[in-house]
Amino acid sequence: MEDNDSSAKVASAGSIVAGLLAAAGWYTWIGTLLTAPQHATWNATAPADVPRAPDGLKSGAYWAPGILQSFALVGLNVVNWEAVLDDGGLGGDGTPMAAKAWITFMLISAFSALGGCIWILVQDGQQLALWRGAGVGCLLQNLLIFSGSVIFRASRRSGDHAV
Repeated sequence: MEDNDSSAKVASAGSIVAGLLAAAGWYTWIGTLLTAPQHATWNATAPADVPRAPDGLKSGAYWAPGILQSFALVGLNVVNWEAVLDDGGLGGDGTPMAAKAWITFMLISAFSALGGCIWILVQDGQQLALWRGAGVGCLLQNLLIFSGSVIFRASRRSGDHAV
């Protein structure tokens, strides 16, 4: 009974921490967007010494990694982990194979979102006239959401509290 109680506490604490990290990621991104007009001009014809807002921030392209990372968070945690750990092997077409393929696709999505943020950060860093806060905010958002995803998955691996 005591072991079940401790696993319930771990699952609850992991869920709370994961949710707070994911919320902090989106809070960071929204805060970055709200402070952008104070740090950068939206006018492309501004003098060279005034930092401009990146075009991707204006068009919404900088939102893509965060949305993809949130999709990966949900997708990674929607599959029962016991189905992934089942000894179905890599051959065949059963539930274990489908679960492994899904988890692989979600991990690829999560790391692609992180790669996209690094790409944005490097691209913004190469242009001297751009405000770099958007790239940093995008990377922080994705690192926080990814951390929350991993913590949620790790705290609810098996037993009665598995997802």
